[in-house]
Amino acid sequence: MHTLLFLLAATTAAAAASTKTLYATHYNGTVYTLSLNLDDKNPDHALSISSGKDTCGEMPSWLTVDRSTGVLYCSDESGNLTVPGSLTALSTASQGTVEEIAKVEDVGAGVNSAFYGGESGAAYLAVAH
Repeated sequence: MHTLLFLLAATTAAAAASTKTLYATHYNGTVYTLSLNLDDKNPDHALSISSGKDTCGEMPSWLTVDRSTGVLYCSDESGNLTVPGSLTALSTASQGTVEEIAKVEDVGAGVNSAFYGGESGAAYLAVAH
């Protein structure tokens, strides 16, 4: 099984209450959807890869979910001050798959992100580089 980085518990409900959907990135350029079966006591089978999507740049490093919309934001760690990286918005479907909604260039080397609020209910995503 691939070594997966930065697991993020999803907010979408899975088919059974004892099954959870997780999302993970890997430096191979893939965002994975994982299925965690809490009833399966065999650690070799409890966690499995449901799907994978090549998206989010060369080195996807961090996932942040907007719980109100189900949009998953992915920071790309590639790039630096002179070479741009990217920030990708992904939709999350009830089946656990992800689809790219939008992708924008950013300063590069994004390694963490978090939401914060502004005036009049505005919401922003801060990306640490």
